[in-house]
Amino acid sequence: MNTKHKSPKTTVNTPDRYAGLIRQLNKHIVAFNTFLSGKCQLKKIDPSDPETYSDNIQERYPASQDIAGVYVLCGQSEQDPTRLCAYVGKASCQHKIGHRLWAHLNASRLKNKTSSIYKFGQRPDSFIIEVILAIPTPIPPSMAPALEEYIITAGLTGIHLLNKNGRSHACLNKRVL
Repeated sequence: MNTKHKSPKTTVNTPDRYAGLIRQLNKHIVAFNTFLSGKCQLKKIDPSDPETYSDNIQERYPASQDIAGVYVLCGQSEQDPTRLCAYVGKASCQHKIGHRLWAHLNASRLKNKTSSIYKFGQRPDSFIIEVILAIPTPIPPSMAPALEEYIITAGLTGIHLLNKNGRSHACLNKRVL
């Protein structure tokens, strides 16, 4: 599972590179699960589980693409490969994870048509997306917005979070990736 899109300065295997982020997200999932009954417990992210982890950006979608949940686009700054970033998004009710990922990662979002570099909104910095993480919320799908806000509010130490509290809802801010 080596990174397909490496910068000359990047030599770390993608699961290792994002291990700290995955640990933080899993802690948030465990904490969130304390509010849920046993049958609704969310599974943790595991790099060996294709439902929760994908580093094949050409495929784009984890195996959980057809259900509701939270997804995390993980990448590095094109200008500074040591700077890791994440965008936390939700797919609930009428839009599934695959639909939301397509909206973010379709060809029109590419910096140029021959790269895997995506521009995030109006930011001057470009980020190379290396990994997509997914947290399926199959029962009930309306749990995805709560989990998304929980993760954003809790924060991700050492990761440049591309969305901020309250800005993840399109009705509050028209900012998009």
